[in-house]
Amino acid sequence: MTVNDDKENTPWWEAELPRIKGELSVYLRRRVPTLRHEHEDLLGDALLSLSNHVIKNSEILPQSWFSDSTPDADDQSYLHRLANTILKRRIADSFRKSLTSQTISLEEDVYDSGLVGQERRIIMDRVLEVVLSALDEMPAEDRDLIALISQEVVPRKAVDTRDRQRLHRIRKRLKERIKLRVGCDVSDLLKTTD
Repeated sequence: MTVNDDKENTPWWEAELPRIKGELSVYLRRRVPTLRHEHEDLLGDALLSLSNHVIKNSEILPQSWFSDSTPDADDQSYLHRLANTILKRRIADSFRKSLTSQTISLEEDVYDSGLVGQERRIIMDRVLEVVLSALDEMPAEDRDLIALISQEVVPRKAVDTRDRQRLHRIRKRLKERIKLRVGCDVSDLLKTTD
């Protein structure tokens, strides 16, 4: 069998992976520049997850993906949307992992300082649960914006008026959600006593 024979027998979805990788790469550069050091890992994880998903679910996915000819526009779009969704989940996972490790570090600093009683620690754990839950449920664009401003990388992309308004609304919703679920205002929780 020659190399050309292999290419002719390659299913369309697999032959489409380089194009999908290019699209996802552009998305990462434009939408999540602060995670630049993680772009290759995110791409690799997303493409591996996409491949595993397609192979595992071949019976329920469009059969046109598994032929060597180009499927119709709807089936093509479906594969690209699926890849984009998987990438956004990997970005959220990365952000969540980063946030959790920062929170653990913060908790160790606060809890080890002797300033925090057991009751406050329990409340702060509830706040963390509320924040992580809110991150899971918020639109990808809002998570991307939060990731952009939470990075300590300098220089950081300037935030325009529209994004500042979005951040204000995100903070307001999060404060309301914390107050509803925890029972007290987040600014009161963050105050320390001597």
